[in-house]
Amino acid sequence: MRRIRLLAAISAGLALAAGAVAPVPALAGTPRQDTVATPSAGGAATVELITGDRVTVTRAGDGRQAASVTPGPGRKSILFRTFEQDGHVTVLPSDADALVAAGRLDRDLFDVTALVAQRYDTAHTDALPLIVERTEGVAASSVNSLTDLAPEASVRELESIDARAVRVDDADLGRFWKRLVPADGQRAKAAAATPRVWLDGRVGASLDRSTAQIGAPEVWSAGYRGDGVKVAVLDTGADQSHPDLAGRVAAAEDFSGSSGTNDVFGHGTHVASIVGGSGAASGGTRQGVAPAAQLLIGKVLGDDGFGSESQVIAGMEWAADQGADVVNMSLGSSGATDGTDPMSQALDDLSRSTGTLFVVAAGNEGEQGPRTVGSPGAADAALTVGAVDRDDSLAPFSSRGPRLGDDAVKPDVTAPGVGIVAARAAGSAMGDPVDEHYTAASGTSMATPHVAGAAALLAQRHPDWTGAQLKDALISTAVTVDGQKVTEQGGGRIDVRAAGLGAVTATGTLVMGPFTSQDTEPVTSGVRYTNSSDEDVTLSLAVELATEGGKAPAEGSARLGSETVRVPAGASAEVPLTVDPARAGQGKFYGYVTARTADGSVAAHTTLSLVVHGPTHRITVRTIDKDGKQVQDLPTIWGAEGFVGYTDPAAAVAEVEEGVYQLNTSWTTSAEDGQELRHVVLPEVKVSKDMTVTLDARKTVPVEIRTPRPAEQRGILSYQTYREIGGRSLT
Repeated sequence: MRRIRLLAAISAGLALAAGAVAPVPALAGTPRQDTVATPSAGGAATVELITGDRVTVTRAGDGRQAASVTPGPGRKSILFRTFEQDGHVTVLPSDADALVAAGRLDRDLFDVTALVAQRYDTAHTDALPLIVERTEGVAASSVNSLTDLAPEASVRELESIDARAVRVDDADLGRFWKRLVPADGQRAKAAAATPRVWLDGRVGASLDRSTAQIGAPEVWSAGYRGDGVKVAVLDTGADQSHPDLAGRVAAAEDFSGSSGTNDVFGHGTHVASIVGGSGAASGGTRQGVAPAAQLLIGKVLGDDGFGSESQVIAGMEWAADQGADVVNMSLGSSGATDGTDPMSQALDDLSRSTGTLFVVAAGNEGEQGPRTVGSPGAADAALTVGAVDRDDSLAPFSSRGPRLGDDAVKPDVTAPGVGIVAARAAGSAMGDPVDEHYTAASGTSMATPHVAGAAALLAQRHPDWTGAQLKDALISTAVTVDGQKVTEQGGGRIDVRAAGLGAVTATGTLVMGPFTSQDTEPVTSGVRYTNSSDEDVTLSLAVELATEGGKAPAEGSARLGSETVRVPAGASAEVPLTVDPARAGQGKFYGYVTARTADGSVAAHTTLSLVVHGPTHRITVRTIDKDGKQVQDLPTIWGAEGFVGYTDPAAAVAEVEEGVYQLNTSWTTSAEDGQELRHVVLPEVKVSKDMTVTLDARKTVPVEIRTPRPAEQRGILSYQTYREIGGRSLT
């Protein structure tokens, strides 16, 4: 009989529950903040991890989820640690933790709740879609040895991020893992030479009054309708037989592997017509924002409205190769990211290398609160769009910022996205059909093509402008709406009349920071003003910043080099802006640099963020076994913002902001009658200075299950710890 004994050390206020509910003791990384469908109460779903291990997720009637792990062949000695936070269960095998900590493995590969929600469970697929990225120091042979295991037909090259998308059959995942993971004891050292592996996540599809709302008719009257401008629409395809799109499509390509480029779902047709539909079926009443632009249709989402990240990246590369000036992406991940994911990487790279402007939906997760902007809208270069109604009120569903990670402002602008009537694909039922040719729909998906169309009008007006210049112009001339936070509206609701026909545009957004209160040196950046008119313009300047609670930074924390600037006709001028994080003090400050003309009207504004975190301190973590010897492991750190990170695998050191944290670690060790599992939790570590924290197994106490008669253990013990930090629960 194999015996496993659990020893646990826990401080007061932390509950421990033990029971034979999972085959293995089950810690993991932070998940994306998704709103997902999990198994129904009493239901179960099974996923195959990249490691070849199988996890069954069961949901109880009270919403709790339990993960039961069946190790892959030869993996019974592996420890599986499980965390649940924000409704997500993540299961992390012990031989994956070093690569996750080093950023070589996407933590979403172990988020079993999200895997089930994306239909990557065994009931819906027998393969795991992956993106294998070659980074600096990684040999091409390392990538080839992994992707060679995938069927050739499933391999797709993603040149913009030097990666390869593959689908690895469940039966081959164990072999894939053995090729990926170096020998035990060398994982941390070899991480730098290991390809980066991401989950190829599932991506979903996220006018007469609305075009007037953004000022398009005035621009049309001035002769700008998008002539000569190419706009790519990456979506569910398009119904090119629709009267509003007939003769409007210059090229089309399918990346979804579905029924060709025709739109069965209906989303892409609706979006494409908002960008550049002729309005023929309505006598011209419901024409798009740029009715003369050339449309390029990239079908990256299938007939069910969903696709993969690699399909979207392939479509982005195609659009740029086709010479698109603007790319509309009314799609995205359901979970927030920090802008370092594959789609965001590809967007930033293509923007730099081609000058193309990517206009992206912020997402429809706004009712979940702040930090809900997904990928690729989280990318630096994306012009990310939230939604407002016809009165410019923020739509409840519109995803809010700030961006996950650095608290930068996202979305960048807003546009009409509620009750938008546009083209209906033949035979489709998306939205609320108005008649044979039109349907009404709401979402940031509908707001985004308003901005893409506006960018096309602006590109015709200024054919020499890059995508970055178009982005700056649309942000800096948008209309800020009272009562909306900067992190909800960015620069405000777009005004294409002001952007296209006005005299002055400015730098769209300035991200200053994040800093810490220990940063003592002021930092200077520039705010650039461009005058497109034939007369010089003199502007008066002012900067205003405040936290979302209304607290302003100390006086002089953000100061302009001049209170006025003269911008010559047909030229630009730059004004320095200096921020002093030490003077500002700790806080997340948002606002605008506003430029006004002589009559006091706003000519342009720059969205500004100044983020100053509290002081940081160094935590050195020592893990001691019961014999007094130090253990080499990877303790995890959790705080009020959720998962903070791992300690450095080599030195067991972490740099964290001053505050309260929970530290966890688990490991197994051999015993005379089997194995013993050590689990040590410090639920409340107050960090106010550099400090050493000891996770000491000598303070653990046994947790055993006694049966009335001799019994053989068939399953393996599972246990739970529960903690609340900053109002967020961690299990």
